[in-house]
Amino acid sequence: MPFKIGLDSLAFARKLTPPISSPQLSRSQPHAPQFTMPSQNTAHLPTEEHHFKAYRTPWIGIVALIIGGINLLLAVWLMLLEGIFNSGTITGIVVTAAGYLWLTRPYFAIAPNRLTVYNLIGSTAKRHPFKAFSDLKIKGTYLYIEDAVEISSEKVNITQRLTKATDWEKLKTIAFAT
Repeated sequence: MPFKIGLDSLAFARKLTPPISSPQLSRSQPHAPQFTMPSQNTAHLPTEEHHFKAYRTPWIGIVALIIGGINLLLAVWLMLLEGIFNSGTITGIVVTAAGYLWLTRPYFAIAPNRLTVYNLIGSTAKRHPFKAFSDLKIKGTYLYIEDAVEISSEKVNITQRLTKATDWEKLKTIAFAT
């Protein structure tokens, strides 16, 4: 028997609809729910409270983690064998840390009026203001911000090859939403 959830069993539906025993409603009068669902065009758009954050493609970070880890292990092994400091230890630590940051830090974030590009450390590299989500245009594998008033187009340093595939698809839905 499949599991079914109806509006009667949801807690939020009970809070949003008035009880049947209220004076303005009777059992014979049908009533509509007191809440409205957001339209499909705006349901996935970022808000000021919930920015859309996109991450970098993971394969570069994974490769950096593997190479950095191997380099670090070999450098430590050589240090133990020879008894002197090996500079490969620093290289291994830096490459491993870069791989970790590549996987965990966002590439860019979109808010209702701006696009923020982050560097690998996580601080803001550049902010690109725009008026509406319809100003975001994808041409080929690059993102552009168009200004209809000045009839200009600014290429943003965001490319499909460096963006995680699922995040690029979400970006396309945001850009084509309106």
